[in-house]
This record gives sequence, C-alpha cells and structure tokens, in this order.
Amino acid sequence: MPQFQYNTSLQNKPPVTPQMRALEGLVSPYGYEGAHGDVMRSRAGQVAADYNVNADRANTDYALAKQQAENALVLQGLSNLSQDQENQRKVYQGRMDLMRGMQNNIMGGLFG
Repeated sequence: MPQFQYNTSLQNKPPVTPQMRALEGLVSPYGYEGAHGDVMRSRAGQVAADYNVNADRANTDYALAKQQAENALVLQGLSNLSQDQENQRKVYQGRMDLMRGMQNNIMGGLFG
C-alpha cells in the first residue's frame, strides 16, 4: 500500500503568545502602602489569573479549529485521490472494452 505525506499550508499562530502573558509581574507605578498595596497586588493577581485562563481557552479553541481545518483538508485530499483512482479504473476498463470490440470486429465473430 502506498504511503502518502501531507504537508499543510495552514499557519500556526495562536492568539496568545507567551510574550503576551507579561501581567504576572505587573507592579503599580504608585507607591501604595499597607492595605492599599495588598489590595492592588491582590487585584493584579486576579486580573493576571483571569487573563491566563482566557488566554489558555483562546489557544485551545484555536488549536481545535486548526485541527478541524487540517482534518477537512486531509479528507478532501483523500476524496480527490479516491476519485482519481476511480477515473483511472474507468479509463482502463474503457480501453479493455474497446480492445475487445475491435478484436471481435477483426475476427468477424469466429470465436463467438
């Protein structure tokens, strides 16, 4: 059985790259002290966590959509390959039928 290699032209560009996750070390430029600083750090941590969850979801959705697009392309390619093989079989069968018809005409039906 022949082996086939499939190269996709789809780009792999996830919506959120690791460089975009810079919120982890975000520090306020204002010098909040005491409880105010704790509230700011807590809120910054919550925002960073929410961002990371949404970034992971967006990247996962992207990866799934990319996989589905690749699957569709592979299935289309296999369908084209199957159709091509069917067309080749029909051409071969048509040639064989033509040769049999010519043989019968030449032999004048001696063996029929």
